[in-house]
Order: sequence, then C-alpha cells, then structure tokens
Amino acid sequence: MKTKCYLLLCMFVCTTAFAQHGVKGKIVDAGTGESLVGVNVTVKNESSVGTISDLDGNYSLVVSKTATLVFSYIGYISQEIPVGEKNMINVSLVEDSKTLSEVVVIGYGTMKKSDLTGSVVKADLNVMKDSPNTSIMQSLHGTVAGLQIGQTNSAGEDPSIGVRGQTTINGSTSPLIILDGIIYGGRISDINPSDIESIDILKDASSKAVYGAKAANGVLMITSKKGKRAQKPKISYSGSWAFSNPTVDYRPLNREEWMQKVRDIEYESAYTKESGYLVPNPDWDFSKSQLNVQQLDGIENGTDFNWWDEAMQTGHLFTNMVNINGGSEHVSYFLSGSWTNQRGVVKNDKYKRTTFRANIDVQATSWLKVGTNTFFSVLDYSGESPNMNALIRMPAVVTPKDADGEWITNPNGTLTMNPFLEYMVENSDKRHQINTTVYGLVSIPWIKGLTYRLNYNYTLDAKNLYNYSRYEASQQGEASKQHDNSSVWLLDNIVNYTNSFGKHAINATFVYGASRQAYDNTLAKGQQYTSTVTGYNDLGQAIIQTIRSSAYKESNLYQMLRTSYNYDSKYLLTATLRRDGFSGFAENHKFGLFPSVGLGWVLSREAFLSEAEFMDNLKLRASFGVTGNQTSRYSSLAKVEMNAGSKYVFGDGASTSIGSTVMRMSNKDLKWETTAEYNVGIDFSFFKERLTGSIDFYRATTKNLLWDVIIPT
Repeated sequence: MKTKCYLLLCMFVCTTAFAQHGVKGKIVDAGTGESLVGVNVTVKNESSVGTISDLDGNYSLVVSKTATLVFSYIGYISQEIPVGEKNMINVSLVEDSKTLSEVVVIGYGTMKKSDLTGSVVKADLNVMKDSPNTSIMQSLHGTVAGLQIGQTNSAGEDPSIGVRGQTTINGSTSPLIILDGIIYGGRISDINPSDIESIDILKDASSKAVYGAKAANGVLMITSKKGKRAQKPKISYSGSWAFSNPTVDYRPLNREEWMQKVRDIEYESAYTKESGYLVPNPDWDFSKSQLNVQQLDGIENGTDFNWWDEAMQTGHLFTNMVNINGGSEHVSYFLSGSWTNQRGVVKNDKYKRTTFRANIDVQATSWLKVGTNTFFSVLDYSGESPNMNALIRMPAVVTPKDADGEWITNPNGTLTMNPFLEYMVENSDKRHQINTTVYGLVSIPWIKGLTYRLNYNYTLDAKNLYNYSRYEASQQGEASKQHDNSSVWLLDNIVNYTNSFGKHAINATFVYGASRQAYDNTLAKGQQYTSTVTGYNDLGQAIIQTIRSSAYKESNLYQMLRTSYNYDSKYLLTATLRRDGFSGFAENHKFGLFPSVGLGWVLSREAFLSEAEFMDNLKLRASFGVTGNQTSRYSSLAKVEMNAGSKYVFGDGASTSIGSTVMRMSNKDLKWETTAEYNVGIDFSFFKERLTGSIDFYRATTKNLLWDVIIPT
C-alpha cells in the first residue's frame, strides 16, 4: 500500500512540474507607453523556447508554470518575471542609456554594435548639440576617427568631407549620404541640425558594401528625429546668437612694408653697390622705379589704406528652432521649423535658411505601417562679397574711391579691377528644395520575422540666380538670369527576414531598387545697357543678347543581398553581394558586382575569459570587400562641341560658319572603378564602459581608375 501511494505521489509531482499553460501579454515603453515591436521573449535557461512581440507589442507563449520569462530588447533594460499561476503578464521596459549607443544604422536596417563585423562608428551628437553651426558636419570636426571635415570660408558653405582618405583621382571623392534610409544628393547644410537624431559612419568594405557602386568613399547614415506614440504633444524651442571673427589677421602689407618691398626689388639702384647694397642710394627715389602713376601719387600723398579692414566685419549666426512631437495610440509625429541668419566675416557674405519638416508614422493595422519623412528648405545666398584674390594684390598706397567718393575701376593702375566692385551689384541667389519619402511596411502574418518595405522618394531642387553689374562688359553693364532645376525619384523594395533558433540567429535583407535623375538649365545674358534702371529684370534692353541651355538624364538600377549569422552571440558572419547598373557606363559594362564578407569573434563571451570581471566586451573583427565609384554620365561616349575657333567658309562668297570640335573619343570598354579593402579590428570595453574604443588596421587598393588620358589632336 505504501508503494502504491509513493507511485501516485510521484506521478502527481511530475504532472505538476511539467504542466504547460499559455501566457500572453503586451510589452510597452515605460516612458511613453508605446508598443514595442520585436521584443525577445525567452525562457530562462531554455534558449530553444521563445517568441517575439508583434506590431502591437503583443506576445503569446506556452511554457511551464515554473518557468521564468526573460524580456530583452535593444536599448532597454532586460526583465525577468516568474510565470507561476499567471496567464497574463504585461511588461513595461525601461530605456538603458548605456546600451542605446550600441544600436547603429547599417543601411536598410539597424543592428546592435556588439553584433557587427564591420567598422562602424556612431557620432556623439549630445556633446555638440549647442554648437553654433549651420551644418551638423562642422560640429563633427575632429570628433570621429577616420572622418575628415574641412573648413568653411563663406556663410552657408558645405565643408568638404572625407572618410579614410582619398580612394580615387578623377572619380567622386565625397562620401555617400543616406538620409532616413534614402540616398540623399543634396547639401547637408540644407538640413536643420536640430532635426538630426543620429549619424553613423560606415568605414570599411564589409559595412558599406550594401551601397556598392557609390560607397568607395564611405557612407554617412543620417537619421532624423521621430515622434513617440501615446505621448501628449511636446513643444520645444531653442535659439542662439553667436559672433565670429578671423582667428588670424591675414592683412596685406601696410604702407611702409610695401614701400620697403619695392626698395628690395629695386635693390641694385635703390642701394649703393659699395655698401654691399645695405646703404640707401641718396640719388634714388620711387619715381625711378617701375611703379605706375597711381602708386607714385599714393606715395607722394602719404596714402596708407587698409584694404583688409575695409573688407572684413564681425560675423554673426542667429538661429531659431521649434519642434512639436507626440502621438496617439496609432500615430506618431515630429514637426519642426527653423530660421537661420548668418553673416560671414567678409562684407556682404550672407546666408539665410528656412526649413520645415514633418515626420509622421501611422500604424494602420496590426500588419501595416505607413509614414512619411518630408522636409522643405528655402535658401537665400543673395549678395556678392569683395574679390579677395584682387584685394590681396592691392597696395596700401592706393584707395578704392576717388576724392569725390566714387569707386575707381582700376585703383592700382593695372588690369586688376577694384575688388569692391564685385559687391556693388544687384544679386539675387535663391534656392528651394523639397525632399519627401513615403513608405509602407508590411509584416507578413503567416511567416514569423518576414517583412516587406516599399520606399518612394522624390527630391526637387530649384535655383534662381539673377545678377546685374554696371561695371562688367567694359563698364557698359551686364545682366543675367539663370534657372536650374534638378529632380530625383527613387524606389526601393526591401524584404527582410529575422529569426532565431535556439543559439542561432539569422538576418537576411534583399533590396531591389531604381532611381533616375533629371536636370535642366537655362541661362540668358545681356551686355551693353543704356539704362541701369531695370537691372536684370529686362534683358531685352541689352545690345548684345545671348542664351544657353542644357539638360540631362541618368539612371541607376541595383540589387543587394545581405545575410548575417550569429551563433550564441559569440561567432558572427556577414556576407553581402551588391549589383549596380549605371547608364553612364559603356554598353558592355553597365553593371558591376561588389561582394564583401565579414567575421567577428566575441572573446569576452568565451568561458576562458568569463572570470575577467573588468572586461565588458572584447571582439575581434576581420573583413574584406569591394566597393565602386561610378563615372560621369557621358564618359563612354564621344563628345562634340560647337567651337568658335573652328570656322569654315562653304562656297564662294558665303559667310563664315562656326564648326564643331571632337572634345573626347568614345570608350566602349569603360569599366567600373573598384576599391578592394581589407580591415582587421578590435572593439573593447572595460571597467563598466569607463574605457571603450576600437582599433582598426586597413588597406585599400583602387583598380581600373577613372582617368582622362590626353591624346594628340
């Protein structure tokens, strides 16, 4: 009897221990209440059991009552909750500021930095958010390893940008700019810096190969700010007023210095030969030198004019920025506007910028999300500054105006015109840009982890440049009107699959896309005006009238497949293959293939280093890949231009006709320029992230250089 009772008790205990029951719930952001998509829900010590939350943050799982659920999500603190008798477990995850920086944008997606096999760095925008600059790139100057930002010399100017040095000679040297997942061909200075959430720099071939043909010079991934769902509208304003002056006074020589320079040039007659040309010659004066009348008059009159001071001023930068963000249960929005007024340190160097942005996301259904990222900018560069090249040639003994206060055309008595005449013009330089992206994201309900995203982007740039100067065309007046229009459309189809199987995790992304750019330009010019009243508003009054126009179209077609494999968060593999086609290449070489592969080994997760408490993360990386650089749109074709120097008379008594000249020969074998790059790196983090960094060694070799060969006529 005792034996039977014992067996029944064992059966009861076993049944209780292994009884399965369903658990479900919703996972939200603790701060905003917004549903979190893709949260990993696993059973502690049982990596083979788990699921992820859906688009509404919901999850469901069948587990044992003795199990403990682990909720983990990139950028949030993980939680562990015992199941017990509970059938409903709702979770609010709290953001972890220490791990937020680990999430980087890698092109067509994001990834935890610890899972990367390539060299990617995230710029720290928090330390520069109060920097008074018109472009976010000026604030990044000297802050990111491998990123070179040049200086700017005029208001509203875009600085030069380089990533890991120069890889080409005739090809483009600028990095590829990706704005919210879309290739951006505009100026970074047109983007309001306060709209930018993050900037990630892809430096090695493994990370940037997803953009293939355009990625040889590195990739800048710029992400704009988003609203948060289930948050009341939050309005913020920021403004600043900064002043600037030249750091070095690069003034021309003053009167005495310039006169001494003349003496030194004329040393053979200005000094005595007997003294070894050290003692001034009493029989020599400046009238015996090669100086002209204007310069001699200035010496005689004691003129000492400071051209540098006359051209310079105290610059300022005045900015105002306001944004509104928030959302409801299914809608989030970020709206912003800004106004910037910059005055450079050179007189009449001005720049004004007005921007508007609307980022809106709508969770239309449990499986469909739609949205738009749109911004509009109005730029004003009106006004011309003094000609600095002419200014530094002006001696201090001459002045820009005569005794009556009128501008002197050639104050130095040479062909060099008065540098201040350039800003004595009527000038209007206004530009407009609209950039809009609309997208739809579909989560395939019947296949876990499979999504399809459709991106459509349209960008329009318009430039209107009007100018009138009465000093041009031999002081008979010249006016012009120029209209430039550039438009780009881009369509991306992106399929992504993400899933995990025990200790195995896989992420695969496929892209099929196309883009087309169109441009047209019209320039009308008039010379020799009898009246200055209408300026550039009536070109028909000019005696000499000319008109010129141009236009072009070019297109790209591309496909990309990237696969990432992760085993137990220790062994990492990323492989990418990109195929690019460009209309500008020769008929037989329109397409190019750009492969890459990257490996990673997280040493800090190995058992032999698990007892090293000071070590947070230690990872070895190695990668190899090929990227490209595309040519200009007509490089493979022969180029013929009208040439006034090529003239011919057809028949007796006929007038002379202007002919054409072959400017370039065709090249049917023009191929893609390719850069092959090796990269070996170490990522480390010690003492609870008090000491972090990366060390990289890389070697890049460019082949099939795009090079213009000069051949005999």
